[in-house]
Amino acid sequence: MATTVAKPEIWAKELLAKISLVNVGLNFVTTALTDELLSQGDTVNTITPGSLTAGTYTKYTDITLGEMSDSEESLVVSDTAYWAFTCDDIDRVQANPALIRRYMQEGGATISRAVDTYILGAHTAAHANNKITGASNAALSLATNAPYDLLVDASVKLSKFDAPLEGRWVVIDPDTHGVLLKDKDYFIRASDLGDTVLSTARFEGATAANTPGFVGRIAGFDVYLSSNLPTASAKTYLIYGQGRPIDYVSQLNEIQVTPLAKQFGVVVKQLILHGKKVFAENSKRLGSIYVTA
Repeated sequence: MATTVAKPEIWAKELLAKISLVNVGLNFVTTALTDELLSQGDTVNTITPGSLTAGTYTKYTDITLGEMSDSEESLVVSDTAYWAFTCDDIDRVQANPALIRRYMQEGGATISRAVDTYILGAHTAAHANNKITGASNAALSLATNAPYDLLVDASVKLSKFDAPLEGRWVVIDPDTHGVLLKDKDYFIRASDLGDTVLSTARFEGATAANTPGFVGRIAGFDVYLSSNLPTASAKTYLIYGQGRPIDYVSQLNEIQVTPLAKQFGVVVKQLILHGKKVFAENSKRLGSIYVTA
């Protein structure tokens, strides 16, 4: 008996809806290069202009002419992520929408974790001055370094690069979130913030209800919680920044549902081909704090 569950369009619609509800990293990316990339292949080349210096003009005196020193940067789409599983007894699944939704949720959560991990891994491209660590690049202990103090340091670093005060954010791990929940002086929980404040202090149109992972504010930063932050030696990189400093392109997001040759069922699978880039100027609006609980 035919079943609509075997149509990729059904899975695609449900999965994309789930991903947009739970992914944190997508809050901080721009996809402006997507259309340009689709027309060029797998690489977009951009020109980044050099900086200019203001001078003082003296009457009847020649001015000093600067030289253009632009640089070319590329975003390449070459990374992949996928999931796949078998779905047996399609007629039974069709008769149980709740079971279908569970499959959708698991598939959406799986690919979301992969995309989240991939995007947050862009911290390696942050400007060197924005990478906060202890001596000899050691992790900073949260037992002796309060998150508030670390974020004040991060705020200073962004300000030195003239990053706007509006739209500053930080992504923290569960351990750091636990420390913040005990902070009764500086951390403002999401439940204590009104949507009026959120809509003016955060990304345009963003509220606690429609921004995945948002848990509160501290030291001028919107705070997001994620368990997909990059780690090294069992220690975590908290990622902070301003606006959307990461360019992200998903060139292929394909879902296939194919019958099993020797079983009554199907294989459901999804493949993402994507790429990310932090361009030189944007690296000044991105940073990391290396910590240990």
